[in-house]
Amino acid sequence: MAYSRLIDAFLHLVAIDTRSDLFSKDHPSTPGQLEAMRWIQGEMEGLGFDGERFAHGTLVVRIPGSAAKQDLKPVAWAAHVDTAPSANGKVNPQVVEYRGGDITLPHGDIKIPADSPSLKKLAASNGGQVITSDGTSLLGADDKAGAAGIMEMAYRIAERKLEHPPLRLFFCPDEEIGRFGEDLPEELLSSLGVFWTVDGTTLGTLDTGSLRLCRRRLTFSSQPKAVRCRKTVTMSFRGKSGHPGVSPELWKPAHLAACDVVATYFQKIGVASSTTSAGVQALEGNASESKVQLGVDDTALLEETMERVLSWHPQVQVDIQIADSTAKLDHSPHLLSIAELARTLYYAVPPQTHRGSSGKGLFGLRVITQQDGGTVLTTVAGETRLE
Repeated sequence: MAYSRLIDAFLHLVAIDTRSDLFSKDHPSTPGQLEAMRWIQGEMEGLGFDGERFAHGTLVVRIPGSAAKQDLKPVAWAAHVDTAPSANGKVNPQVVEYRGGDITLPHGDIKIPADSPSLKKLAASNGGQVITSDGTSLLGADDKAGAAGIMEMAYRIAERKLEHPPLRLFFCPDEEIGRFGEDLPEELLSSLGVFWTVDGTTLGTLDTGSLRLCRRRLTFSSQPKAVRCRKTVTMSFRGKSGHPGVSPELWKPAHLAACDVVATYFQKIGVASSTTSAGVQALEGNASESKVQLGVDDTALLEETMERVLSWHPQVQVDIQIADSTAKLDHSPHLLSIAELARTLYYAVPPQTHRGSSGKGLFGLRVITQQDGGTVLTTVAGETRLE
């Protein structure tokens, strides 16, 4: 049965730990994502469809159009295989025959309430099967449900010899940390007629807006200088990410709080003391989690700054570690420039979509990553058009 095969494919994918890692320098950021890609590629090539993996792990499966439609522009379908870095990716799924009421997960004292949107819709249609985690992890339906659905479409095309235009199936890594499709060549993307992302929210929803999206990467670098400081302070911020095309108004971004701390602290020490030494060792992250490492002399001033900045971001949490340090620290001036630019961009153009207040488009400060040769600030902006 097709539905049994669909569920089997989904269960196979969620059992692979594909949790992305914001601070990894590898591409993709975790090995489980490659494991998932290899399995999908093997399944698709078993159907006779060619698969190609690009430099950062993105898998593209090419399905030629049927005879009467082979000259049409390709239609693309995309899903990502990674799961959020903020939650455990080691999934033990369970299949529940649902007929109504709350669903209680085996562990974690977690209930999915009967009045949640998807369960209400399912109960109204006489129930069905629900797949959940066991409560110790996320499930990974975002977006392995999309990946399994695209695979099922390919199975059916192969079995039923359906008429179709040329198809391109994209299985992407590291979407959760802002690296979706960054290894795809421009000529491939520009050849497509339509690009659908199979990723959603509640049962039965369809987002009918289309998005012109522009991603910009700004690379900063500078010659470091030696700074001797008494303390090394490491701050780990935890925020909340909102989907840039659906709910960016939910963002409580960790990387904005991190940039605010860096920029505000260095503004303060610029007027507080001409003898204070300070250096920025690290600044990286996205909306979900971010990290700052500073070499400082005046921890009291830093704590005062932290208290002030976190009052601007009440839903962002931070863990702080302070250690003695007599070693020379490299101060990277470009990290201060990034902090100032990032927060200026964010406050000047807050994230928004057609589901937000303005209905004009979106802007997002996506990710700050330290790479060989410098630090990269990635932003996205776009215009949304309702169909």
